[in-house]
Amino acid sequence: MNDENHESNELQSGFQPAKIPPETLDALEAAIRESSLKINEAVVRSHRAGTDVVADTSWMEFSSSSSGPSTSRRIRRTVMFLHRPDIMLPEFSIQARGRGASKFLLGAVSKLAGMPTLELENEPEFNRRFMIITANAESVRALMTRDLIDAMISIDDLTLSIEPRGVMCTRPPESYRHGTFSVEREQDERLTGEDRVRFIDQAFIAGGAIADDPEAARRAVDAVEGTFAAEAIETSQNQGGLIGAAINKLLVTDEMLERLKEQSVPRQEIPAPVQRRAWTGTTFPLLILSGVSAGFIIFPSMLLLNGTPKTDNTEWIFLLIGVAASIGWGLVFRHRLGRRHLVIRGVVVFGEIAAVEKTNTSVNDDPIHRITLKLDGGSPDLIVKMGSAPAKTARRMKERDIRTWALVDPDRPARGLWIEGWCLESRLD
Repeated sequence: MNDENHESNELQSGFQPAKIPPETLDALEAAIRESSLKINEAVVRSHRAGTDVVADTSWMEFSSSSSGPSTSRRIRRTVMFLHRPDIMLPEFSIQARGRGASKFLLGAVSKLAGMPTLELENEPEFNRRFMIITANAESVRALMTRDLIDAMISIDDLTLSIEPRGVMCTRPPESYRHGTFSVEREQDERLTGEDRVRFIDQAFIAGGAIADDPEAARRAVDAVEGTFAAEAIETSQNQGGLIGAAINKLLVTDEMLERLKEQSVPRQEIPAPVQRRAWTGTTFPLLILSGVSAGFIIFPSMLLLNGTPKTDNTEWIFLLIGVAASIGWGLVFRHRLGRRHLVIRGVVVFGEIAAVEKTNTSVNDDPIHRITLKLDGGSPDLIVKMGSAPAKTARRMKERDIRTWALVDPDRPARGLWIEGWCLESRLD
């Protein structure tokens, strides 16, 4: 009966069971950032400003422990997404700090890691209950209106994730966890009945204070000199802690790309962040595979040469593991050499983004996308596989018909690197 009531209330509000428009679905998937995401049920409402979606989503979450085997569980969560395709906002989130120990741990971890946060002046109650996570402090400050602050304080248990083209609203997991872990390994955070109706109403009040404010985007833009990306870069460069240090090592700027593009081949001055993204990330896997292959080949070989084979053929099993690790080392090293060759000797070819498609794979929980570049001069289309951040940049470029460029192997034109996808300044605003 409760499910029937919440469906009736949603339909009366103008929502209808329907397929989510492709552009809205892309933006929603980018906001959730889960490679195994499934939209189980959704109701949609379209209007002049954009599209509103209430959806029950699910994805797999994996965890590992040194004391036992890795485990997995399916997360089921109700979300509301206010998609506004004609606006551009800085990215940030407003998260409930929780209560007691969880509140203390969140604050301690954020400081240790150097997570970029913002506290509002003269708003002690809001700062006590919520944490704003953002690298765009000044532009976000311009969005924190009286209506939004009061709405968040009165609602208390709502999380907002502000994306460039919309706002996603969810309940904090601790507000309604009732899943089972021991049998089904499922964490059910879906909302039903009156809880669902209340969530939709509250999400409209708080999320709409940003998404449906006609001056919000303009205030954010006027609050800073330059772009949101430039503001985020400055924050990242000045940020301390573990996160700040990690970001600075990988931060690729537009200036670096221009220097790289203007150099004649073979390029001699490769910026360190470009090197780290292109090939030095393979250093650790190569070291591990080297150790495994050496250990699992040398030890059993010595046993076999000394004529002391075991009856259970253990040494042959170890030897096969060592050979497999050697093959893996060779494949990784070949990949490293190929990427290095592209950066040093790759030819600059201009073109445009033709397609961005999400794949079923992920790396470190980051969904991998297939990005297709249509290159000039009769060159074959270049297909690169990259994470969610470059994919978001590619979608923006495709929407606005922005020209881009890639480094292409002069001997094998189907191979190349889309380095501009690594650049934070390429994320249009």
